[in-house]
Amino acid sequence: MPFEFVLLVGTGLAISLGHCIGMCGPLVGAVSVAQRGAGVWALFWRLAIYHAGRLSSYMLIGAGLGLLGSAALLTGGGKVVQGGLSVLVGTLMLLLGAGLLGWLPTQRWLESGRMQRLVAGRLQGLLTAQTVPRRWALGMANGFLPCGPVYTVAMTAAATGSALEGALAMLFFGLGTVPVLLALGLGTARLSVASRRFFNRLGAVLVLAMAVQLVLRGLAAWGLVAHLRYGGLVIW
Repeated sequence: MPFEFVLLVGTGLAISLGHCIGMCGPLVGAVSVAQRGAGVWALFWRLAIYHAGRLSSYMLIGAGLGLLGSAALLTGGGKVVQGGLSVLVGTLMLLLGAGLLGWLPTQRWLESGRMQRLVAGRLQGLLTAQTVPRRWALGMANGFLPCGPVYTVAMTAAATGSALEGALAMLFFGLGTVPVLLALGLGTARLSVASRRFFNRLGAVLVLAMAVQLVLRGLAAWGLVAHLRYGGLVIW
């Protein structure tokens, strides 16, 4: 899935410049403040451990959804089931992507509720983490915090039909979010509200592009549209 991985990294980068600075920025800032007295390189590595934990949770989410997708494919039906899975996931991503643009209340639904309160409470207990395992655990807890963009992109993991590819899909998305949040933690990321709004919309547009791609791939598996290839690269 090289083409999808490029899209996922780009989506992660755009979303981090828009949504993540506003939502995760205060948390990343609190993590940095808790490491007061550390030099730049020491703070860099401590934040890197925190982000490694966050990416670990993303990969677990991706692997779990990829496993569910593979279970659906094992029910039989070959391309018919695979096409149906792609169309279903793509349609869900279209709805969730519309939520990122503010057209539907899906993002608000995902980011509220009991899970949000449970994970947030765990985060508070780990904010002053001073050991490697606790910094990693803090990142893990952050990764499981209900988040509209994360859950939206996680749908691509289900479409892979593979635990490994699902984990890799979420890893690439997560890697796209690291540079901005790492810079923010080091105190160098500054974006206006208007700029964040622009990048959040750009990320949502990339999500919609992946959603359309998945729907078209499913329709192609059903033989309703032709596959699109660019050289050896399969677009859908």
